[in-house]
Amino acid sequence: MELSFFIALCLLGVFTVLLENRFILRYIYIPFLFAFLVVVRLNAFIYNGFEIDILTYAIEMKATSLDIYYLREFIFWFGFNALPYLK
Repeated sequence: MELSFFIALCLLGVFTVLLENRFILRYIYIPFLFAFLVVVRLNAFIYNGFEIDILTYAIEMKATSLDIYYLREFIFWFGFNALPYLK
């Protein structure tokens, strides 16, 4: 449900920007944005999405230092910071 709301919100946002219509922004996009925030919070707190994320994170932090997870994070963060210097 969260993914479908996110995709609809992205498409609606593109549609709103292309048309430059304030009516769509005020009466369709903004309420849909608040509905999306509610759906995300329901997924996180009622369906224990937040708890599952924290437990997964705790399991990953107990892994050994030679695990591929740590190598991936290192490559991502240092590679992401190096992108502006590649011009």
